[in-house]
Amino acid sequence: MKVCPKCNSSYSDETLNFCLADGSPLVAAGATAGEFSNSWHDSETLRDQRVHNTDNAHNTIPIAPVTTFSLSQAKTETFQNPSESSGKKLYAVLAGIVLLLLVGGIWWFYAGKNTVAVGNERNGNNSTSQSPRVIVQLTPEQDAQVKKEITDFIESWRKTNEDRDIDKHIDHYANTLEYFYKESDINRNKVRASRQQAYETFATMTLQVDKLKISPESETSAVAVFDKSWTFKNDKKTTTGSVQQELRISKQNGKWQIVGEKDLNVYFINNRLNEENTNNG
Repeated sequence: MKVCPKCNSSYSDETLNFCLADGSPLVAAGATAGEFSNSWHDSETLRDQRVHNTDNAHNTIPIAPVTTFSLSQAKTETFQNPSESSGKKLYAVLAGIVLLLLVGGIWWFYAGKNTVAVGNERNGNNSTSQSPRVIVQLTPEQDAQVKKEITDFIESWRKTNEDRDIDKHIDHYANTLEYFYKESDINRNKVRASRQQAYETFATMTLQVDKLKISPESETSAVAVFDKSWTFKNDKKTTTGSVQQELRISKQNGKWQIVGEKDLNVYFINNRLNEENTNNG
């Protein structure tokens, strides 16, 4: 016979070890309080595994093995500080922004240098390229045709200038020139004024074009470089000179027109009084 020391229930089944009412370890009938105490503390479980949850066993609480660990282990092994993770993300974002600013600054620096270079070219530097150009590969027939048309064009430009025919001469120029000697974006009326002043100053003008080199860029664009020599005279003085000159010529509405003019190299310029005036003086 076994009895429950807590509720005094008795059981004749010798195979039972725990009370079915409250889960207390059963003891043999007549056991002492000391024997009960030792059997409680030495028991491995609080209730028999054959006993299921019942209304009378609501005070029974199974105890699972507990794994102990230190606070330092919890911080380093099982817990990741959210603020630390957020800080790493913030550093990554800031690093990306700094990199973008650095790349942008480099781009701005070199883009600014290129812009200045183009501006200098338009203000008279000795470069035949004033703005980015697309060079089109021409067939030999197209290349020959462009060179012939430009050769005839330059001869007409030279002749009308020598004849001091202001209207026909200015008709060789576009309404706006990309550059005209040391100035850029010039209206052709300024070219007219410059030529008109020369025509009124000198009674006779002779012009000569030598060493003509034409570089077609496409069927509608070309650069001509040549040596230009002149002799201008009036009753008091004579002006002579020779320069290497560049004309940029573009076909607009089927008509070749000058869009850029400047000197690449000045060989010499000589201004002198006429001999008769020197003798009379």
